[in-house]
Amino acid sequence: MAESAAGSGTAETLRRALRTITDLKQRLAQAQQAQQAARAPIAVTGLACRFPGADGPEAYWRLLSSGENGIVDIPEQRWPVDRYYADQPGKPGRTTARRLGLVTDLERFDHGFFGIGADEASDMDPQQRLALEQAWLALEDAGIDPTRLAGTRTGVFTAVCTYDFALSRFRDVSGITAHSSIGTAHGAVAGRISYTLGLAGPSISVDTACSSSLVALHLACRSLRDGESDVALVGGVNVLVSPYTNIAFSQPGMVSRSSESRPFDERADGPVIGEGCGFVVLQRRADAERDDRRVRGWILGSAINHNGRTASLTTPSVDAQRQAVAASLESAGISAADLDYVEAHGSATPYGDIMEVEALAGLTADRSTPLFLGSCKGHVGHLQAAGGMAALLKVLLAMEHGKIPATLGLERPNPGLPPGQAGIELVTTLRDWPARADRRIAGASAFGFTGTNCHIVVAAADPAPPRTEAGSSASCVLALSGRDERDLDRAVVAMRTFLAEDPTRSWPDVARSWNCGRPHWGWRTTVVASDPLEAVEALRTAPAHRPMPSAGLAFHLGESTIPDAGWAETLRSVPLLAALDEQCRAATGGASEPVIRQCVVARALLAVGVVPTVVTGVGVGEYVAAHVAGAIDLAGLLQLVSGVVPPTGAGARAPELPWAPASLGRLWPWQEVPGTAQWKSAIHEPARWPGCFDAADDLDTTGWLGIGADPAADDPFRRMCQERGHALWTVGEAPGGSGDWWWRTLGWCYEQGVSVDWSTALRGVGRAVGVPTHSFDREVTVPIR
Repeated sequence: MAESAAGSGTAETLRRALRTITDLKQRLAQAQQAQQAARAPIAVTGLACRFPGADGPEAYWRLLSSGENGIVDIPEQRWPVDRYYADQPGKPGRTTARRLGLVTDLERFDHGFFGIGADEASDMDPQQRLALEQAWLALEDAGIDPTRLAGTRTGVFTAVCTYDFALSRFRDVSGITAHSSIGTAHGAVAGRISYTLGLAGPSISVDTACSSSLVALHLACRSLRDGESDVALVGGVNVLVSPYTNIAFSQPGMVSRSSESRPFDERADGPVIGEGCGFVVLQRRADAERDDRRVRGWILGSAINHNGRTASLTTPSVDAQRQAVAASLESAGISAADLDYVEAHGSATPYGDIMEVEALAGLTADRSTPLFLGSCKGHVGHLQAAGGMAALLKVLLAMEHGKIPATLGLERPNPGLPPGQAGIELVTTLRDWPARADRRIAGASAFGFTGTNCHIVVAAADPAPPRTEAGSSASCVLALSGRDERDLDRAVVAMRTFLAEDPTRSWPDVARSWNCGRPHWGWRTTVVASDPLEAVEALRTAPAHRPMPSAGLAFHLGESTIPDAGWAETLRSVPLLAALDEQCRAATGGASEPVIRQCVVARALLAVGVVPTVVTGVGVGEYVAAHVAGAIDLAGLLQLVSGVVPPTGAGARAPELPWAPASLGRLWPWQEVPGTAQWKSAIHEPARWPGCFDAADDLDTTGWLGIGADPAADDPFRRMCQERGHALWTVGEAPGGSGDWWWRTLGWCYEQGVSVDWSTALRGVGRAVGVPTHSFDREVTVPIR
């Protein structure tokens, strides 16, 4: 008994030990997974910006690479310069700035597009307006329809720190309205974006002064890695609508008296203040690959810290900056030797520039190749809360183009900078990105004047695989839309200009990227083409179709087959049809070619969201209509087509879609299963079209899709459509190249108001590329002060 008890105790001890070991293994695996997730790169899938002298990423790159700048004389519309100017800092109520980095048309805001009334828009800080617009455009650049994000875990992380608008509005208390509180709140920069799009993820406005943008990016990456957000919108905004900010920075001498930003130059006397807005869209790598996004770059790592106690709150710390960079590199899993370039904070102050280079030199002194260093502040000025976005977008664009822009204003390096052997080389002319065996990697720094430092590590996107010639010239449909006729016209003009600028673009790429990544409003037009130049010509005469009150389309299955011409070629260029054709042939053994084609087309239409109000047919087409409506399975359909009436109940069931057999002349009862009598009637009874059309009218039908009908036949069905005023489209009736008839069919459905599922329709067609984003109505004027 004692030995048995001892043995039992030993076994239980071993079982407990095994359970403990298993539990420890699971915890270790979870810890390793968490560590991998914490270091997983974050994809940048969308960009948008409106910076001084640059409205959009392409314009920003032209500004950077051409050596131009967006620094301008302060216009009288902003404020009377001479009233507030002084040539020496410290004079009460005066600023040393006569020039700023300014965006144009700041007073123009398409508030109706966002569902905002004119009164509320007038009380909105222009920082909220800019952020709304650029957030929308960044999503479109990512190929994400902003209207489809409602209820999703999409986080919004915005950077904002300027109070110009609020200070202007609150000077006269009689002008404070019901909209003033939310209209001037910094939290509303993020909150208004989340509200407008119905987003359910985190919504945070960040203010760490000049480092705010990159701190917001850091927080967004953490949110994605923690699973708190699935998509993150990150942006920074700064607007100068009054002299107050400039006066505040001029008092302690923090603004350039020469009205030039000269980072790292011996003449540097501070930055020129600027305004603008930039946004990026972030996704986890697996999600970006699943969604087939165009990746603009990767965020490998980031880190933030604070200077601690220095000589003053605004005095930077070499050690703190160096530690922020080192921590960022560690989070990215790389060393300083892996960096090609750093986009510096570049404050353009003598001591600030020296300290920043010293901080980097402490990490790079033993490099075998130089670390290139530059700053965008000479081009656009110091955009404060938006400065980090200007830096990030410059890095991403430079990687895409394989060029590093010159640092504007840098002609004679500050003699106090560490010597050249410290491993750092200032970029003074436009140069090629350094050649490396692996991918391009860069860092970007932003240091807030209140002490918060941030550094991020960015890698270039993987190059796109080479394209086969056939994949770039197949036919496809482009679906354009607008909220009104003018909105649609702007979209047409933008696309026509875009295509004409580079006729070598892959047409399927353009069509796929636009159709799948844009909202589809009521005013619509479509073009089917096989190359950009053909599309440009088609867009010149493309008619605008008004919004349809309802999009009720019915299916008519005729007795004529879908034309032979182009069927095989279409299957090669339209993967959806090819997959459904293969399924039907496998199920039927290849029998009855006309029936197979009708079934393939009908199934494809259902797959892309063209759900009929009613399905009808005549003769053999009545059998196919029964199958499309779900009243008989494919095996039973083939029996009927071959002349064999299956036994009652064999393969038949109550229809799933409204079904109006032409031989019956009315809707088939929902719960009733068709039997032998109905199958025989389909062949022997005449078509009773008036009753079928009455049923269709009762179901709000506005048009008919003829699948297999003969467009040349003067048949009673066609005449009935004309009498009832119903639109009619016959599949295959339009001539053209391979796939044209299918794309024209979808285009017609779209113009009738159908919500086409373009992601399904274009699965396997083209790949994600950059296409024009929305053109806001710049004729709407709203006060900015």
